[in-house]
Amino acid sequence: MKNTIELTIAGTDFKFNMTTEDCFDYNNGILPNDKVAPAQNLLTRTVDNKQKDELKALLDTSPASIGMIASTLITTFSPLVDIQVKK
Repeated sequence: MKNTIELTIAGTDFKFNMTTEDCFDYNNGILPNDKVAPAQNLLTRTVDNKQKDELKALLDTSPASIGMIASTLITTFSPLVDIQVKK
């Protein structure tokens, strides 16, 4: 599955081309002491090539936004489902 997701970040529209493999790579890359690098890799790997430099500049000026943007991208690509445990 491939999806183009457009997020408006700090007033600029960015297009991300997400695949199932991108989602899996992100989830598999997250470690207890390393969450930022997988998120940054996801963003720079999936953003439209024409916008890569602009996104990198934005992430450099607002490093705390890396996790928020990645989380929004993942949740939009693969919405959470309702899971209930029956007793």
